[in-house]
Amino acid sequence: MRTKSALWAILASLPFAVALIFAQDAPETSDPPPSGPSEEVLACMSCHDPEAQAGPAVNYTALSNSPHKDFDCTSCHPSYTADAPHTEEMLAEKADCASCHPDVSEEFMASVHAKPSVKAGDHPTCATCHGGGDPHAVKIVGQWSRQAKVEVCSSCHRDSARMQDYGKNVEAVASYDHSFHGKALLKFGNLDTAICMDCHGHHGVFAHTDPRSTVHQDNLTKTCSQAGCHVGAGQNFAVSGASHMDITISREPLLGAILVFFRVLVFSMAAFLMIGVGLDLRRAIIGPEPPRCGRSVAFILGLGFLAIVAAIFQATLNLPGPLISSGIGVGLLLLAVTIFKIEQRGKKPEPEVGRKFLRLTVFQRIQHAVMAISFGLLVLTGMPVRQSESDFLRNLYMAIGGMEVGRWIHRVAGVAMILVFTVHVAHLLWKWKNAGFKFSSWTMWPNKKDVLDFIQLTKYYLGKTEEEPKYGRYSFRSKLDYLAEYWGIPLMGVTGLILWFPVFFGGFLPSVAIPAAYIAHSYEAVLAFLAILTWHMYNTNLNPHNFPMTRLWLTGTLSEEEMRREHPLELDAILENEKKAT
Repeated sequence: MRTKSALWAILASLPFAVALIFAQDAPETSDPPPSGPSEEVLACMSCHDPEAQAGPAVNYTALSNSPHKDFDCTSCHPSYTADAPHTEEMLAEKADCASCHPDVSEEFMASVHAKPSVKAGDHPTCATCHGGGDPHAVKIVGQWSRQAKVEVCSSCHRDSARMQDYGKNVEAVASYDHSFHGKALLKFGNLDTAICMDCHGHHGVFAHTDPRSTVHQDNLTKTCSQAGCHVGAGQNFAVSGASHMDITISREPLLGAILVFFRVLVFSMAAFLMIGVGLDLRRAIIGPEPPRCGRSVAFILGLGFLAIVAAIFQATLNLPGPLISSGIGVGLLLLAVTIFKIEQRGKKPEPEVGRKFLRLTVFQRIQHAVMAISFGLLVLTGMPVRQSESDFLRNLYMAIGGMEVGRWIHRVAGVAMILVFTVHVAHLLWKWKNAGFKFSSWTMWPNKKDVLDFIQLTKYYLGKTEEEPKYGRYSFRSKLDYLAEYWGIPLMGVTGLILWFPVFFGGFLPSVAIPAAYIAHSYEAVLAFLAILTWHMYNTNLNPHNFPMTRLWLTGTLSEEEMRREHPLELDAILENEKKAT
């Protein structure tokens, strides 16, 4: 019995023993320590509160949110007392961050930012960068956005007068903003791109000529190839100056010459094409014979075309108002379509007379479709990056998924265009072989008649002759449109691959290759966009004789009437050969 009683007593006491054991680890339930400022801080704030107006104001709200919120005032101002006014000795003492941060302070004191100032306050202090100038508003660096970190550096370095006083490049900030790194972060919010501190460092910033600098020529490769950046980058890639491309171009004569060449090419070709379209519209409006769509519709088309041209130049030159101009242009084109449809509604459709003539095979139409879709995607995902100053284009880019999605769409579309171009060239070479390698089989190659047709068309536009030139299978317009692809697609393809794989190509190409590819890709894209939008789209769809759209790219055929108007010499040759055959 006693044994059983003892056993039951032990079992009964187990819960109490367990509770006692866990109670040793249980948190104390005493009242938490009081929060808020200490008595010392309250005493100081009685004078330094902005509302007290009894001394220099201290932003206590900012201080209470800083990593120094639990410090007393004397932690940073040890010689200060509650005596008011403070003595000159107290006022002469400045808070010394080095007392708590000796390592970074030593690093900072050796940097370019600790050198003597030409003007008082030119060089930054700890508070300048970490507190926006207010030592009580210091923020934990981990709480900063990457955009805010860029702004810390830019706020001083965009001050041209200050930078000139110290012999620094005044374009440093602007060139970063215009670079891919700057656009990716500041315009599209991509946080994986490089910012100032990733390349130049934080506290130990040195001149690029200083061997200690992370951007010194001997250290650039290590800086660019650090984890998370361009791993494996070589020297030529590192010195290509991707983050400050504008400065790199301005310093290298060869790159400057390439830039001038492409600017002249783009604007001269754009002007040539637009003048040609303008003269054609003028002839359609005031010429002796009205166009198929009517003079009123042709006039509205002309106004819409002018508005679109204005929008293109506004966007290209970063002038205000491109969205308004493009809206007016599109509105006028829609108005022209509406008027044309209304006018056609009251007329009975004329029965098609004659036969259909095949111009494009199914294989050629498939090539055209792939080319058109890929080109549209390239423009959609490329122009917003180039013209990132445009709010409309930037919002459009973000709507399709931003940089991560946009870059892959751009690359896939680019590969598709290269592939279809390669297939097309291979097919042409195969046809050339079957023709016995005769150059006469190159029907798209310019010849003497094209030059004479151009001269006669110019006279026709200017009213010097009433007869428009007669074309064979291909006019000089079509040849110019077609041959432009043999310049544009290889150039865009090669430069696009260099920009896609800069580390790989930087391993064996000269250092100017990457910025040269950037220039060529950027400006050739604008030229291609202008050529397709103004020249190709006008000649195939917006031309008053074809308006509102030619169906050739869908059906592959032209009617006998269209052949008589656009390719009379070829039609005569076809009919003559058929006559001989019978």
